[in-house]
Amino acid sequence: MKRRTLSGNEAKLVLQLEWKNEWFLDVATIQKLLKSSKSYAYYIAHSLVKKGWLEPIGGGCYLLIEAKRGYRQLAPRMSPYVITRVLNQPYYIAYFSAAHYHHLTTQLPHVFQIAVQRQRRPLSFKNVLVKFITLKKKKFFGYEKVKIDNEIVTVSDLEKTLLDSLNRPDLVGGIEAVARFLIISAPRINFEKLLIYAINLDNRALAVRLGYLLETLKLKNIPSKVITELVKYVGRDKTPLGEVPRWGKRGTLNTKWKVIENVPFENLLSEVEIR
Repeated sequence: MKRRTLSGNEAKLVLQLEWKNEWFLDVATIQKLLKSSKSYAYYIAHSLVKKGWLEPIGGGCYLLIEAKRGYRQLAPRMSPYVITRVLNQPYYIAYFSAAHYHHLTTQLPHVFQIAVQRQRRPLSFKNVLVKFITLKKKKFFGYEKVKIDNEIVTVSDLEKTLLDSLNRPDLVGGIEAVARFLIISAPRINFEKLLIYAINLDNRALAVRLGYLLETLKLKNIPSKVITELVKYVGRDKTPLGEVPRWGKRGTLNTKWKVIENVPFENLLSEVEIR
């Protein structure tokens, strides 16, 4: 087990951080606290990483492994939400990760999903795989600032989480998971906002699947305007309900929505009882 020794400047830095109760830092912070050059700040950071005092999290940022954690050298705040601090572009926590935040599932996400506008490679952080899903700018809306695990982060709101999941059911466990999300969240859904978001996304297949599910799942208190507007997206093309690679292309055609019911009803309902 390596000893966590400190040089004079390293001790000065660590003591200041602990006194201020700051555990997240970057190179600029080191420069400021030590009144040093950028190159020396990088040197100090590299040394503290080797000695077990700092844990790098990318982008020139680090977590302080405080003295009270001793030889175990455990970094604080194990939540993956801290990774959002190093993203140098607009983002929002999305898909299954957002569904978990909105209490649509009790299953802990194995993959932390973040929507971004510029492509970024996945990374591992605290034994969690972080995946970035690239969205076009016109689809980048419907999010809010919230506090999770002492971090202020951006998360898709309930209605956008539902539509993102319906657009990419493969990222949340399939179309049956989307159906479950809709049923569980029905009392909380702002259906007018849901409709506005669906219109803004301007995706015919998404709109008809949404309309089909709202009717088939018999959700209550849906304004008639929502169904009326969604029906306008029905055209000549037929839309499979579930993911074709998983469910195939065959099934009964729902003539109102032109949706191919390629998912057995019992699978669509999963473990949720419709009344």
